[in-house]
Amino acid sequence: MSFLVLDAVSKTYPGGTQAVKRVDLTIAEGEFVVLLGPSGCGKTTTLRMIAGLETPTAAFRCCVRASRASSAQAAIAQVAERLGLTSLLERRPRELSGGDQQRVGLARAMVRRPAAWLMDEPLGTLDSDQRGEMCEFLRAQQLEARVATVYVTHDQEEAMRLADRVVVMCAGEILQPRRRRRSPTIPRRSSSRASSAARA
Repeated sequence: MSFLVLDAVSKTYPGGTQAVKRVDLTIAEGEFVVLLGPSGCGKTTTLRMIAGLETPTAAFRCCVRASRASSAQAAIAQVAERLGLTSLLERRPRELSGGDQQRVGLARAMVRRPAAWLMDEPLGTLDSDQRGEMCEFLRAQQLEARVATVYVTHDQEEAMRLADRVVVMCAGEILQPRRRRRSPTIPRRSSSRASSAARA
C-alpha cells in the first residue's frame, strides 16, 4: 500500500533557482527510502516538502496515516537502554556531548512513534563506530515498527546499510531509484554545474 506519493513535485525559489524538478516518488507503508546525492542536489528540499516545511511550486500529494499511540515511559526506557543512554536521562542538554545530543534527538523522535520518520543527515556528527552502531539500531527499530522512513544522506555506504530502496538525486532530479541489491552510482558535481545546482 502506498504511504506517500510525490507527483511531479517541483520547487523554485525566488530568483529562479530550481531546487527540485518534477520529482515523482511513491513510498510504500513500512518502506525505508534513502535520498542519496551530493550537496545541492535537492534531497533536503524534497524532504522538507514531504514534512510540510517547504511549499512546492507544482503538484504535490501526500497520504499519511495517523500516528500510533504508545506508552511513553516504557518506550523511553526501552530506546534508552538499546542506545546506551540510560545514564544520560537525568542530564540537561548542555551537559551532553554533540554525539550524545544527536543520539538523544533520534531517540526522542522514535519514542513518539510518528506515522513516518523523516531524517536529514542524522548521523553526521558521529564517529565511524557510533555511526555503524546507530545504522544497525535505526534499521532494527524501523523493521520492528514498520514505519515509513525517508532518510537523506550523501554517504553511499550509510545508504546501502539502511535502505530498502536508494533514490539517487542530482541537480534537483531523480536519476536512479533502485533496490539496494546493487550499488548506486553517485554523480559528482562538476564545476560548471555547481553554480546552478539546486540547494539541498
